Amino acid sequence: MPDNKFASVEVAVFWQYISASIDRMIALLAGLSPEQLAWKPPASKANGLGVLAVPPEALLAPHHHPRRGWSTGREILLIVARHAAEHLGQAELTRDLLLAQMTMPR
Repeated sequence: MPDNKFASVEVAVFWQYISASIDRMIALLAGLSPEQLAWKPPASKANGLGVLAVPPEALLAPHHHPRRGWSTGREILLIVARHAAEHLGQAELTRDLLLAQMTMPR
């Protein structure tokens, strides 16, 4: 059951998914060196793990987005949850590519 310290059940559920994604991201990156965090796959618009792991705390307060306009707290939480999941998937793939590249014979 979601924690009752939140304003609504929806917010509690969104936070549950956001915090789980953040926990998974921290575990995924644990022990990687700064060089490994900066490594990018050989693709033109790829990001390194350090970029993909930017935490979403700054998105929790209502703000004005240049393309979306003003967002409510619920919209922001939904965007953050979706975006965190996208970054987690990208980080998992990038880490797998890094590890594969490290084991390839030169």
